[in-house]
Amino acid sequence: MAIKHARAALVGVLALSVAGCATDGSDRTERGATRTVEVVMRDNTFRPDRIDVRRGEEVTFRFVNTGRLVHEAFLGDSQAQEQHAAEMAEGDDHGGASPDGHAGHLTGQETEQEMVTVRPGEEATLSRRFDEAGTVIIGCHQPGHWEAGMRATVEVS
Repeated sequence: MAIKHARAALVGVLALSVAGCATDGSDRTERGATRTVEVVMRDNTFRPDRIDVRRGEEVTFRFVNTGRLVHEAFLGDSQAQEQHAAEMAEGDDHGGASPDGHAGHLTGQETEQEMVTVRPGEEATLSRRFDEAGTVIIGCHQPGHWEAGMRATVEVS
């Protein structure tokens, strides 16, 4: 009887182990994402600075700030990046940066799922499904960072 219970327990443990593994080698994390990409934020750079994804793929970006400054990751096309940069530069009650550098409000094109602010030594995640081919930019719009070239591209094919 003890052997039957041990076998049943072993089968249960093995079934749970297999169920927790993705068969395609990807990380299945936040909101069913098919892949997790770690992006390091440091000294006005994102590493990697280019990420290739397939159309229809959902990716969770894990932003890790290893630097000494607050950084932001804002996902959007060139037009959205320029609009967000202008809002951050305004620095007023109509969309400018708050004392921690976070946008004061979000426009109709922005959602909280498209932007995270990451303090030094911390990390944050952002998931997105890429339904259209093209280029999406990850930009940091903390004062001077965008201007210094703190951006990465996501190429969707």
